[in-house]
Amino acid sequence: MTCQTKKHSNSRHSRAGARTTALATIALAAGIVTAGPASADSGTYYNSGSLTPVSTGLLGTGVGNPLTGEQMVARARDWVAHQVTYNQSQSFSDAEVGGPYRTDCGGLVDMAWQLPASPVVTTPAPGIDSATYSTKLSSWSQLQPGDALAVAGEHINLFAGWTNSAHTSFTYIAEDNPSVRTGEHSADLSDPVIDGYAKSSFELLRSKNLDTAPVANTSAQLTAVGNDGHIYHEIRNPNGTWSGFQPLPGYAGAATFSAPSVAVAGMPGGSAQVVAVGNDGKVYHTIRRTDGTWTGWSPLNFTAKRVSIAAMPDGSSQVLAEAPDGTLYHNVRYTPSGSWQGFRALAGFGSAATFQAGSAAVAGMPDGSAQFIAVGNDGMTYHNIRRSNGTWQGWSPVGLAAGSVGVAGMPAGGSAQFVAVGTDGKVWHNIRRADGTWQGWSAPGFVAKEVSIAAIADGSAQVLAEAPNGTVYHDIRYTSGTWQGFRPLAGYEGGATFQGSAIGISGFPY
Repeated sequence: MTCQTKKHSNSRHSRAGARTTALATIALAAGIVTAGPASADSGTYYNSGSLTPVSTGLLGTGVGNPLTGEQMVARARDWVAHQVTYNQSQSFSDAEVGGPYRTDCGGLVDMAWQLPASPVVTTPAPGIDSATYSTKLSSWSQLQPGDALAVAGEHINLFAGWTNSAHTSFTYIAEDNPSVRTGEHSADLSDPVIDGYAKSSFELLRSKNLDTAPVANTSAQLTAVGNDGHIYHEIRNPNGTWSGFQPLPGYAGAATFSAPSVAVAGMPGGSAQVVAVGNDGKVYHTIRRTDGTWTGWSPLNFTAKRVSIAAMPDGSSQVLAEAPDGTLYHNVRYTPSGSWQGFRALAGFGSAATFQAGSAAVAGMPDGSAQFIAVGNDGMTYHNIRRSNGTWQGWSPVGLAAGSVGVAGMPAGGSAQFVAVGTDGKVWHNIRRADGTWQGWSAPGFVAKEVSIAAIADGSAQVLAEAPNGTVYHDIRYTSGTWQGFRPLAGYEGGATFQGSAIGISGFPY
């Protein structure tokens, strides 16, 4: 038996239906219906609910293969983004999650779990709630993102995650009935009824496709200076949700920290380090602990205009700072002592005594080296490497005139990815391979004033860009080399967009 559709009169579903944007077009041809919701790929509907899935798309790991709970939720949210319609006699596929999978409640979970078929909830066996596909949990407290809430023989939803620290409130993703598109909804353990069914009627399921290997931290940390001059911090969670921008506490008890420049580095173990140039021109450093608290700012007794920071696999960090005269300086924070090497001027290109820079960025590499990119005083981009033994390769031109640059050391393979805003205002991207050769600059198709890039533990890269109007945008470069597309970030406390500068992003690649 597939999903029951008894909940047409449910008030929450009626409101959800009213919010849903209708598909732009539905055209029937040769047994295929194509539709165009607002997403990266419009997707394809098939007039059969019993097709065999052949792929799992950009957000999958292969039909029948293990995947993490966060990946399951991300896959289900793709159907939310597409506003997939409910029909037990049709299937859907798209570039993000592959398919085709049947478009009902069971098909949603089948797709999220990337099962090799579209089994129903219970009957005919084996259903999703059978030992073939899942194990049963004994308590709601055991639920993790990617688990399922099933009513035997009737209905099933995907558990998306807890929304409070007490683990009493949560969201779930549902394909309910023909009058409601796929959506994500809120619930609480105190609710006697969830999605139209008595809470006591649910069985709690965990996919046998769940990857139980240690999960890499695929979150990202963002910092930026808001248009009020204060530093803000945000987290992009592994499931693609956002924590929301929050102001950083200030120095010596001040409520906020005002700064013209800030940068962030995600450290091994899950903490993050932030450096900033205060309004007094001094460089400051702070640490965000894994529990979300901050150590407080410490001055580094150096005056600068701009800063950048990189995490190293041994837990140390490296800092670049552009002095008021444009000279580029380098520093190291050692671990576990927390002591500093001290700022030292970098040798220049060719025979120049020092390197005079505009924008500059640094990234750690898995082998303990660090890669640098900077805009020289001639407006051209230059590249350098600090080897793991502390010696330097020396600057070499990269062949692009630019105003803003960023670099990310990828977690495997020895490559590094670079972004820059060219003098034409476009965002450009390049890759330096492990053998030292370059892929060449290519433009993802976005106009910006400033840019930053981060390596993510899964091998993807995430990019921040400040548009000419000050709006901050985010993009993802998948491991396939394709791009998600730039999307604006929501603003502070309900603002439609975040207006800012001095943007920075970091993953946790080690």
